[in-house]
Amino acid sequence: MNKQLITFNIEPNLERMWRLIGVENEERENQIQNLYETLMRAYHGFVEQVSHSCEELRSELFEAQEEFKRVQKAYDDDQVNLPIKPNLPYKDQINITQRATEQIQDLYKPRIQEFNYLHKELMDLFENLGVPNDERGDFVEIGDTDLSESRLESFKRRLDELMIEFQQRSSIVKSYYDNILDIKEQLEEPLPDTVIQ
Repeated sequence: MNKQLITFNIEPNLERMWRLIGVENEERENQIQNLYETLMRAYHGFVEQVSHSCEELRSELFEAQEEFKRVQKAYDDDQVNLPIKPNLPYKDQINITQRATEQIQDLYKPRIQEFNYLHKELMDLFENLGVPNDERGDFVEIGDTDLSESRLESFKRRLDELMIEFQQRSSIVKSYYDNILDIKEQLEEPLPDTVIQ
């Protein structure tokens, strides 16, 4: 049985024009068949467009869910869940997923601010201590793959270590400078400008 996807009625106006033109029944049937094939091509093209739109949304949903997982993993978050119901339209699922991702990012804004502060302090100390970039390890940049509390704690520990090292070096330099001043007084000679700096 040949089931038609599209049915249509020939309106009386078209029937009247065929009669006026003198179109025979066989030719009329051929024109109706051509019209049906044209409508079928248009229908299939429309279905293909809708299918393409559906695939694009499915892909966008997948990317949004992957971004949610990436952000959740980066923050080592277990507080925000993705309340998706598979029977919801893709657009709704995308919106819910994007809002959940934003919720995670908003929840951890203070942590990011702390990372930024610690990173700046670390970079200043690395510069003051003359530590080259290739020896700064995981502290060269904050990045966006590991923003966990444990990594933040490692930034704090490294900052404490560098501050102690900076203070120790500063004490040694001050001690040397004091010794130079003592020797200068004993010799009763003026210090060159390079030593004073």
